[in-house]
Amino acid sequence: KITVYGIDNTLIIEDGFHINNMELLIRGSNNTVIIGKNFDLNYNTNHGPLYLSAKDDNNNISLGDNIHIRGSAEIVCMEGTSLTIGDNFGMSNETIIRTGDGHRIIDCDGKRSNPSKSIVIGSNCWLARRGIILKGVELKDYTIVGTAALVTKKYSEGNIILGGNPAKIIKQGVTWFPGR
Repeated sequence: KITVYGIDNTLIIEDGFHINNMELLIRGSNNTVIIGKNFDLNYNTNHGPLYLSAKDDNNNISLGDNIHIRGSAEIVCMEGTSLTIGDNFGMSNETIIRTGDGHRIIDCDGKRSNPSKSIVIGSNCWLARRGIILKGVELKDYTIVGTAALVTKKYSEGNIILGGNPAKIIKQGVTWFPGR
């Protein structure tokens, strides 16, 4: 299901797009969603949907080549941010990636305390079951996010495993690549 509200939005889907149960919502104007080659969503599985959304204006979602998502997942880009995922990314069931909270929190002085922030995920990364990646996160290549980990900050090194709540580095010098 694809729903678009607004004007001047762009959706680009490259070759090799295989989906089973996806809802794509673009709500706003001047948003861009790019889905790279060989995007594989729940192919030959009976899991819940992928909810992919650009909310508000001027958001950019770029999903690289060879993205594999198994199970229900939520990917949301909002409030003029960008969400970039490199090539060869894997994402398991009940996972979340969000550039914003979905609501505004204002302090007693009237200043917003929870602005949305862009997310960058490198290539050859994996997000395990119930893993969550929130606003402002940057992950380098070959990062593995463990089951139920909550990632809330930038990491300057790759080849790591993150685990826990909040997530921290639990192992270094590792690699992951789909099919290995």
